[in-house]
Amino acid sequence: MDTQAVEATNEPLRRTSIKYASWPWITGIAVMVILLIAQSAYFFRVELAARLPAIKPTLVGYCEVLGCDVPLPRNAELIGIESSSLNADADHENQVNLDALLRNRASYTLAFPVLSLTLNDLHDKPLARRTILPSDYLPPDEKEARGVAANHEVSIQLHMDTAELRPIGYRLELYYPQ
Repeated sequence: MDTQAVEATNEPLRRTSIKYASWPWITGIAVMVILLIAQSAYFFRVELAARLPAIKPTLVGYCEVLGCDVPLPRNAELIGIESSSLNADADHENQVNLDALLRNRASYTLAFPVLSLTLNDLHDKPLARRTILPSDYLPPDEKEARGVAANHEVSIQLHMDTAELRPIGYRLELYYPQ
């Protein structure tokens, strides 16, 4: 069996990679990471602003450049009608008073929802339907842009003319338009 001796040298090992070829790759990867972060911030701007309110001004500035906005989040599963009542107005003929209480169960501010009121007859058939926008049910001093604060309730009181309708029941629902 032949064994050959391997000579040990004190020379450092040579790098086989080319130094100059790596900097374009590093620059390209850095640019791609920055673009990925910017794109993620754009697509998740509503959620980011809700969960991290401190960065909302930065997101608004970002959107001014891009021509977008940062609206309040809309989640119908986290806001609900806690109670509601529809009663005839004793002082005015053909008028009813709607009282409702909305509750935001989210840990962040939500946009005000749109309400849908359906007046029903004795057989629970719809007599009339009305869409009630936040600007219709909010008091004059309440701004729609502020939204419903986290874990907060909003009381709604509306007076409506039912004309010649004689509603026996009603259905009140909330939703966010598409």
